[in-house]
Amino acid sequence: MKRYPTHVPRSEMLDRPRTVHHADVLFDSNVVQANDDAGEQRLHDLTALLVNHPDQGNIWFSPMTLAELVAPRSPAKRIELLRRFRNLYSRFGERVRFMRSLADSVRAECLGTGIPSAPAAVVEQDVAGSIVSGSLVGLLRDAHDDWQVEKQRLRANYDRLTERNQQSFANRADIRSALRDGLALFFSAGGLNFCDDIALDLVVDSGTWVPFEMVMRLHQNYPCIWTFSTMARLAQFAQTVSDVERPQFHGFEDVLEPHRNDFIDADIAGTGGRCGMMITNDHSLLLKVNRLHDAGLIRLQAFTVMDTLVAYNPPNGRTRSL
Repeated sequence: MKRYPTHVPRSEMLDRPRTVHHADVLFDSNVVQANDDAGEQRLHDLTALLVNHPDQGNIWFSPMTLAELVAPRSPAKRIELLRRFRNLYSRFGERVRFMRSLADSVRAECLGTGIPSAPAAVVEQDVAGSIVSGSLVGLLRDAHDDWQVEKQRLRANYDRLTERNQQSFANRADIRSALRDGLALFFSAGGLNFCDDIALDLVVDSGTWVPFEMVMRLHQNYPCIWTFSTMARLAQFAQTVSDVERPQFHGFEDVLEPHRNDFIDADIAGTGGRCGMMITNDHSLLLKVNRLHDAGLIRLQAFTVMDTLVAYNPPNGRTRSL
């Protein structure tokens, strides 16, 4: 990791300062923690940095992020997280937007329209009501209940696919060889070819009939499609490689650590794929996003809260003095 001069705060995860070339910001739910006043203060410092910069865009939250935020079983913890979440988004004023689903983002992308979204007012009443009552109300209650069922389904499917893929990896030398040889190509312009089947399914399901050759040729115009597709394929690679074999994939170990939330992360990042930066304290997710960005496959770059404060340069070639 690069060593900065002693008077400059060191990065938490990044090896260099990063410049964001697209102004909108996607927030992950894990930046909001219960019983963490210092962490909340860092978030408020970050808010001032983003809001005060003239070239910064809107602040985005995905529906999956909100569902994750109210997922804890403890009612007291859910309300505490909501209180801190409200403290965060209220600081951004009218620049806060809540996205809809990945499918909505993909359809809008294919049609060339703006990101489907709603202002904070859509959830404000239910957030405030939940905090006052001490239990989830309205849309938040419905989202919590629906998400508990959906998460169980997603994780059961993840476990099923992991077992199948790892058996194939163990039994077939051709799969092991192809994965070893293919990872370097995946993190290059050729990486799109590794996940074009996922991207094609997204386009077909959108019902827009956009020519897929154009989606491949002008992939930079379809960041939601390719952010989800590349991250979903990388998640499949990670769940396929066995724990025993993983150390043999030199230089790729950090992006082959599997997690049952990998496809959930792909959904969140894909929904906000048009944004320029993602703020997340999930270190594994950060490494994967930045590896895909640096390969020229996606638009997003990822920062922890701390790294946004010390190693982020805003859009349009500006730099900050620390």
